[in-house]
Amino acid sequence: SELQDMIFKSAQNSRASYSQTADMVGKLSLRAGDIFKNNKETILFSETLNKMFAIAGATQAEQQSASLQLTQALGSGALRGEEFNAVFEAAPNVMGAVAKSMGIPIGALRTMAGEGQITAKIVKDALLGATEDVNKQFDLMPMTWGQIWTKTVNIIMKKALPLQKLFSDFFNSKEFQNALNVIV
Repeated sequence: SELQDMIFKSAQNSRASYSQTADMVGKLSLRAGDIFKNNKETILFSETLNKMFAIAGATQAEQQSASLQLTQALGSGALRGEEFNAVFEAAPNVMGAVAKSMGIPIGALRTMAGEGQITAKIVKDALLGATEDVNKQFDLMPMTWGQIWTKTVNIIMKKALPLQKLFSDFFNSKEFQNALNVIV
Protein backbone atom coordinates (compact mmCIF):
# COMPACT_ATOMS: atom_id res chain seq x y z
CA SER A 1 0.00 0.00 0.00
CA GLU A 2 2.83 2.40 0.87
CA LEU A 3 4.65 1.58 -2.37
CA GLN A 4 1.47 2.08 -4.40
CA ASP A 5 0.95 5.47 -2.72
CA MET A 6 4.53 6.49 -3.57
CA ILE A 7 4.05 5.49 -7.21
CA PHE A 8 0.69 7.29 -7.36
CA LYS A 9 2.25 10.49 -5.96
CA SER A 10 5.11 10.22 -8.46
CA ALA A 11 2.68 9.78 -11.36
CA GLN A 12 0.65 12.77 -10.23
CA ASN A 13 3.81 14.87 -9.78
CA SER A 14 4.91 14.07 -13.32
CA ARG A 15 1.38 14.26 -14.81
CA ALA A 16 1.90 10.73 -16.08
CA SER A 17 -0.27 7.64 -16.15
CA TYR A 18 -0.29 5.77 -12.87
CA SER A 19 -0.43 2.38 -14.59
CA GLN A 20 2.49 3.21 -16.91
CA THR A 21 4.52 4.61 -14.01
CA ALA A 22 3.80 1.52 -11.91
CA ASP A 23 4.77 -0.66 -14.88
CA MET A 24 8.04 1.24 -15.33
CA VAL A 25 8.88 1.02 -11.62
CA GLY A 26 8.09 -2.70 -11.64
CA LYS A 27 10.23 -3.37 -14.71
CA LEU A 28 13.11 -1.31 -13.37
CA SER A 29 12.93 -3.18 -10.08
CA LEU A 30 12.88 -6.56 -11.81
CA ARG A 31 15.39 -5.90 -14.55
CA ALA A 32 17.77 -3.42 -12.96
CA GLY A 33 16.94 -3.46 -9.28
CA ASP A 34 20.53 -3.96 -8.26
CA ILE A 35 21.57 -0.49 -9.53
CA PHE A 36 18.98 1.28 -7.38
CA LYS A 37 19.45 1.64 -3.61
CA ASN A 38 15.75 1.24 -2.81
CA ASN A 39 12.18 1.71 -4.09
CA LYS A 40 12.32 5.43 -3.38
CA GLU A 41 15.30 5.87 -5.72
CA THR A 42 13.64 3.74 -8.42
CA ILE A 43 10.47 5.83 -8.19
CA LEU A 44 12.45 9.10 -8.30
CA PHE A 45 14.25 7.85 -11.43
CA SER A 46 10.89 7.01 -13.03
CA GLU A 47 9.38 10.36 -12.08
CA THR A 48 12.36 12.25 -13.49
CA LEU A 49 12.17 10.21 -16.69
CA ASN A 50 8.41 10.90 -17.01
CA LYS A 51 9.08 14.62 -16.62
CA MET A 52 11.86 14.50 -19.19
CA PHE A 53 9.50 12.83 -21.66
CA ALA A 54 6.94 15.61 -21.06
CA ILE A 55 9.59 18.34 -21.50
CA ALA A 56 10.76 16.71 -24.75
CA GLY A 57 7.18 16.50 -26.03
CA ALA A 58 7.35 12.73 -26.48
CA THR A 59 4.15 11.07 -27.60
CA GLN A 60 2.57 8.30 -25.53
CA ALA A 61 3.87 5.70 -28.01
CA GLU A 62 7.39 7.17 -27.90
CA GLN A 63 7.32 7.18 -24.10
CA GLN A 64 6.24 3.54 -23.95
CA SER A 65 8.85 2.46 -26.49
CA ALA A 66 11.68 4.44 -24.90
CA SER A 67 10.72 3.30 -21.39
CA LEU A 68 10.76 -0.33 -22.49
CA GLN A 69 14.09 0.07 -24.28
CA LEU A 70 15.61 1.93 -21.33
CA THR A 71 14.49 -0.63 -18.75
CA GLN A 72 15.89 -3.41 -20.94
CA ALA A 73 19.17 -1.52 -21.34
CA LEU A 74 19.48 -0.88 -17.62
CA GLY A 75 18.76 -4.55 -17.00
CA SER A 76 21.47 -5.64 -19.40
CA GLY A 77 23.93 -3.20 -17.84
CA ALA A 78 24.46 -0.81 -20.76
CA LEU A 79 22.59 1.40 -23.22
CA ARG A 80 23.40 0.30 -26.78
CA GLY A 81 22.19 0.43 -30.40
CA GLU A 82 18.42 0.26 -30.82
CA GLU A 83 17.84 1.03 -27.15
CA PHE A 84 19.98 4.17 -27.43
CA ASN A 85 18.16 5.23 -30.61
CA ALA A 86 14.70 4.81 -29.06
CA VAL A 87 15.59 6.89 -26.01
CA PHE A 88 17.42 9.52 -28.08
CA GLU A 89 14.44 9.94 -30.44
CA ALA A 90 11.79 10.13 -27.70
CA ALA A 91 13.74 12.28 -25.25
CA PRO A 92 17.00 13.75 -26.47
CA ASN A 93 17.16 15.60 -23.15
CA VAL A 94 17.75 12.25 -21.42
CA MET A 95 20.83 11.69 -23.54
CA GLY A 96 21.78 15.35 -23.04
CA ALA A 97 21.76 14.74 -19.28
CA VAL A 98 23.96 11.68 -19.76
CA ALA A 99 26.43 13.64 -21.93
CA LYS A 100 26.47 16.54 -19.45
CA SER A 101 27.12 14.24 -16.51
CA MET A 102 30.00 12.62 -18.39
CA GLY A 103 31.41 16.00 -19.52
CA ILE A 104 31.30 15.06 -23.22
CA PRO A 105 29.47 16.40 -26.28
CA ILE A 106 26.14 14.70 -26.99
CA GLY A 107 27.43 13.62 -30.41
CA ALA A 108 30.01 11.36 -28.77
CA LEU A 109 27.31 9.26 -27.13
CA ARG A 110 26.36 7.29 -30.24
CA THR A 111 29.88 5.89 -30.59
CA MET A 112 30.05 5.14 -26.88
CA ALA A 113 26.65 3.41 -27.04
CA GLY A 114 27.89 1.28 -29.94
CA GLU A 115 30.80 0.18 -27.77
CA GLY A 116 28.59 -0.49 -24.73
CA GLN A 117 30.29 2.25 -22.68
CA ILE A 118 27.10 3.94 -21.45
CA THR A 119 26.51 1.78 -18.40
CA ALA A 120 23.32 1.50 -16.39
CA LYS A 121 25.03 3.26 -13.50
CA ILE A 122 26.00 6.19 -15.73
CA VAL A 123 22.40 6.57 -16.95
CA LYS A 124 20.96 6.27 -13.44
CA ASP A 125 23.40 8.75 -11.95
CA ALA A 126 22.88 11.20 -14.84
CA LEU A 127 19.09 11.22 -14.49
CA LEU A 128 19.09 11.41 -10.72
CA GLY A 129 21.71 14.16 -10.93
CA ALA A 130 19.52 16.11 -13.35
CA THR A 131 16.40 15.88 -11.15
CA GLU A 132 16.63 19.43 -9.78
CA ASP A 133 17.08 21.01 -13.24
CA VAL A 134 14.34 18.83 -14.69
CA ASN A 135 11.96 19.84 -11.91
CA LYS A 136 12.66 23.54 -12.59
CA GLN A 137 11.94 23.13 -16.31
CA PHE A 138 8.88 20.97 -15.70
CA ASP A 139 7.39 23.38 -13.17
CA LEU A 140 7.48 26.14 -15.81
CA MET A 141 5.39 24.08 -18.23
CA PRO A 142 1.66 24.70 -18.21
CA MET A 143 -0.48 21.61 -17.73
CA THR A 144 -2.03 20.30 -20.95
CA TRP A 145 -5.59 19.02 -21.25
CA GLY A 146 -4.16 15.55 -21.76
CA GLN A 147 -2.20 15.81 -18.52
CA ILE A 148 -5.26 17.04 -16.65
CA TRP A 149 -7.21 14.06 -17.98
CA THR A 150 -4.41 11.65 -17.05
CA LYS A 151 -4.27 12.98 -13.48
CA THR A 152 -8.07 12.66 -13.23
CA VAL A 153 -7.99 9.07 -14.48
CA ASN A 154 -5.23 8.32 -11.95
CA ILE A 155 -7.47 9.56 -9.12
CA ILE A 156 -10.43 7.51 -10.36
CA MET A 157 -8.24 4.39 -10.62
CA LYS A 158 -6.89 4.88 -7.10
CA LYS A 159 -10.37 5.34 -5.67
CA ALA A 160 -11.58 2.24 -7.54
CA LEU A 161 -8.85 -0.09 -6.22
CA PRO A 162 -11.00 -1.49 -3.37
CA LEU A 163 -13.77 -2.22 -5.88
CA GLN A 164 -11.30 -3.88 -8.24
CA LYS A 165 -10.07 -6.09 -5.40
CA LEU A 166 -13.64 -7.02 -4.51
CA PHE A 167 -14.37 -8.07 -8.10
CA SER A 168 -11.05 -9.89 -8.39
CA ASP A 169 -11.70 -11.83 -5.19
CA PHE A 170 -15.20 -12.71 -6.40
CA PHE A 171 -14.15 -13.84 -9.89
CA ASN A 172 -11.27 -15.86 -8.46
CA SER A 173 -13.36 -17.49 -5.75
CA LYS A 174 -14.00 -21.21 -5.75
CA GLU A 175 -17.78 -20.55 -5.76
CA PHE A 176 -17.63 -18.42 -8.92
CA GLN A 177 -15.34 -20.90 -10.65
CA ASN A 178 -17.74 -23.75 -9.79
CA ALA A 179 -20.72 -21.74 -11.04
CA LEU A 180 -18.84 -20.95 -14.25
CA ASN A 181 -18.05 -24.63 -14.78
CA VAL A 182 -21.74 -25.48 -14.33
CA ILE A 183 -22.75 -22.82 -16.87
CA VAL A 184 -20.16 -24.05 -19.37
